[in-house]
Amino acid sequence: SGAVFTPVKHVDVLILGGGIAGLTAARKLRKTNVTNFVVLEGMDRVGGRLRSAQVANVTVELGANWVHGISNNIIWQMAQAVNLSGCKSNYDDVTMRWSAKYMKRQGMDTSSSPAPHTESPLQQLKLI
Repeated sequence: SGAVFTPVKHVDVLILGGGIAGLTAARKLRKTNVTNFVVLEGMDRVGGRLRSAQVANVTVELGANWVHGISNNIIWQMAQAVNLSGCKSNYDDVTMRWSAKYMKRQGMDTSSSPAPHTESPLQQLKLI
């Protein structure tokens, strides 16, 4: 299945998870000449939430695909290195839309709120 298991008796560093944080930690250790470490991943692949799938002959990103901040961000640098495109967004001024049912359960006033969504995002996109 692609999983590799190499028995070890002792390591200086055990990294739990082969997601982006674990792989970044391993990379930083390697760059500082620390080599006695193991990345322990529970799935049969590395990448964590970074994953994609083929849907109707189109590659669709299913996992993490948002870069939070571009200043001194290794993820942004990696994306730029392979010429990935994207768009910048500013969500400092966002109106949250809660369902009326949720608002009522939380004791929130629903009289002045925008009309709540009645369909799920997948229904709105006509995917279900």
